[in-house]
Amino acid sequence: MASGRPVITFADGGATETVVPGETGVFFAQQNWESLFNTLLQFNHQNWDSDRIRAHAQQFSLDNFKTNIKKFVEDHWEEFNHGVRQEALIKP
Repeated sequence: MASGRPVITFADGGATETVVPGETGVFFAQQNWESLFNTLLQFNHQNWDSDRIRAHAQQFSLDNFKTNIKKFVEDHWEEFNHGVRQEALIKP
């Protein structure tokens, strides 16, 4: 996806969380060559918007991951500290 190309993948696991059917790729239903083959036969490489696929992939970039994980940790650290301060105020 990062190169703007659609993904053809088995419909299970992490791919189901990142591939948008019909927008960034297609799924094949069974993990066998027949299912993959049928999906490939029906696949039309001209029906895809490379810019849209690339933009979708950007949300999974390393920079976005770093930003999101940092925010997650900071937010939860603040919640934790707030709870600790509250407990300290309640204890005699």
